[in-house]
Amino acid sequence: MCNSEKNMDDFGSLYNKISDFNLTAAAANDLFAKEKAWIDLFCSLRGVRSGYTRPRITPYMHFIAYHLPFLAQKHGCLKKFTGQGVEKNNDDAKRIFFQKSNKWDAAKDILCTESRQWDLKQHEREKATYTKRKLEYWGHDINLR
Repeated sequence: MCNSEKNMDDFGSLYNKISDFNLTAAAANDLFAKEKAWIDLFCSLRGVRSGYTRPRITPYMHFIAYHLPFLAQKHGCLKKFTGQGVEKNNDDAKRIFFQKSNKWDAAKDILCTESRQWDLKQHEREKATYTKRKLEYWGHDINLR
């Protein structure tokens, strides 16, 4: 396995540890060394792959290595702080605006659509029933065609 693949695999395992709902304080302390090693591996690829240089380290990468272990130790799983729900809501609002809104009062259309979705959230669509009327068709007539 080349180093760039190892870098991605290491990031995947770090992400899984950070997202674990049962993250312990001891595991949070171990995160710093693993995250620092991940960034060092990233920087070691500078001559091998383009874009893997120290100036390319993002604030997110810095946060993961130097601030996230402290927050994980203090708060446990950081998944509860994710902004995915807000991002999904924004995606839905944009979709409603561009596809379903009359563009005159888009904010009202978005709020009304969201309200309808909340009202219908507990209801499941009932599957339609179907009764075969000509049973001989399925056994014999369908083969004649």
